[in-house]
Amino acid sequence: MNKKIFGLICLSLICSSYSIRTSHMESSSELHDLSDLSEPIEADSEAKIAEENETIQPIEADEITQSIEEPEAVQPIEAGLFGIDNSPAPKESMQKQAPRKLNSAETRAAAFYPSGKTFREIYGDVGLSVQVEVARTLKNHNNVGIWGNVEWIFMDGKSRGRCGSSSVDMFDFSFGVKGIGYFFEDDLLLYAGIGPEVGLVYIENKIRCCSSCHKTKQHRSKVAVGGILKTGANVRVGSIFYLSLFGDYSYLPVHFSHTHNMGGGRVGGGLGARF
Repeated sequence: MNKKIFGLICLSLICSSYSIRTSHMESSSELHDLSDLSEPIEADSEAKIAEENETIQPIEADEITQSIEEPEAVQPIEAGLFGIDNSPAPKESMQKQAPRKLNSAETRAAAFYPSGKTFREIYGDVGLSVQVEVARTLKNHNNVGIWGNVEWIFMDGKSRGRCGSSSVDMFDFSFGVKGIGYFFEDDLLLYAGIGPEVGLVYIENKIRCCSSCHKTKQHRSKVAVGGILKTGANVRVGSIFYLSLFGDYSYLPVHFSHTHNMGGGRVGGGLGARF
């Protein structure tokens, strides 16, 4: 009986040890399988990361600075359907496209200072001059121009040695050539000219020596030929208009009972336009 019990105990111990050993081997095999599975996964991920790093090339600093320092050249806009070129024109071509305007016209007013002594004794020292002047600059010689002028001078005075009043009107026609200088990009123009002058002198004397006497009128007219010198400056105030300042002197001999100089100096200004 005791031998049977002892045998059963030994048999149970052997079975329990075998079951423990079997469970231990299964757990170790499972861990081995898990490690086997994790290893290829990690290897694959590392390989993929390495491939991505190889495909992504870093941008070097030289390439960045080169792209900043050397921008792409802007291509000029080509002529469109109507042949319009929008590309900026050089300065020389712009000047060629906008040449100087050759023609001018101006209205002028001036104070007239007669030179003749007898003229001043009758009509005073200052008269009024109203003028219209046109000019043209030579196309191939911009420093030379031609001009023409129409002028009306009128003055009032007293009859010399008689009772009454006297008035004189002079219509002068002159033309000639002038030299021109341009300054400050054509904003200032200086000129000097010379030419002949033809004057029509008309004198009216109103004689009345007493209050009860009838007033009588005497008319005298003469044609005279002389010359004129011209100087002046034009100051541009816009693309077309300019202000004119001038000083002229004329010599106009007129023969009545004696020869008298009906010319004189003129100082004045005006407004003109170029076209």
